[in-house]
Amino acid sequence: DGDGCLLSMNRSGLEMIHETDERDIIGRHYLNVVGDRDLARVSSLLDQALAGEPSEFEFHASVGKHFRSNLVPAVIENGVVTRLLSITQDVTDHRRLVDELDHRVKNNLAAVLALCDRTRRSASTIDQFTHAFDGRIRALARSHDALAERHWEGVMLFEVLRLALDV
Repeated sequence: DGDGCLLSMNRSGLEMIHETDERDIIGRHYLNVVGDRDLARVSSLLDQALAGEPSEFEFHASVGKHFRSNLVPAVIENGVVTRLLSITQDVTDHRRLVDELDHRVKNNLAAVLALCDRTRRSASTIDQFTHAFDGRIRALARSHDALAERHWEGVMLFEVLRLALDV
């Protein structure tokens, strides 16, 4: 409503916030679902929506999940927004995958930096460095491919050595 309180919610929405009866959420403020760390930002977006500006955003929910939501002015009476429409999705699993990918990319970048440093210390010319670094990066890529093929379940040490040495 125009005060940011919930008027209705479908069954999927109720399940997302661990509720079973729509009557239990009627009159509850929209921001009650928002976790503390995103409360100020989402509160500002709610104010903007009530002023007529739609938004789309993600937030950490108070129920321990991660949601993607939007706020769209739906009913305007005499220039005043009196109803908002919100569609919210549980993107917790997606966010978890993105966080895991971010972690793995950072680990790979740290490995590349270590390879670069190690190669720099053992090479006496730029040509030696280039050749050795190229080989090490290719070995890292082959190891990555082997892990990806096995769905990151692990690779036998012998296989890693074979890939690293390209034999």
